[in-house]
Amino acid sequence: MFAQRILVIEDERILASNIKKNLQKLGYSVSEITKSGKEAITKIAETHPHLVLIYISLAREIDSGRYSTYYPK
Repeated sequence: MFAQRILVIEDERILASNIKKNLQKLGYSVSEITKSGKEAITKIAETHPHLVLIYISLAREIDSGRYSTYYPK
């Protein structure tokens, strides 16, 4: 079985690092950590993560409905 890829969108470096470390301890693969909603759109297309974790304030940069447009089905 392969590790589920997760994209983390968090602008605070220390928090993002802690999230990544904890997810990896649980057996997940963190494909990327991005700092902005706009950058996340590009990374979703490039890495095709199974799950995207986004800090709620960053979600306001781009309408959340638009994320699903870019997210592969």
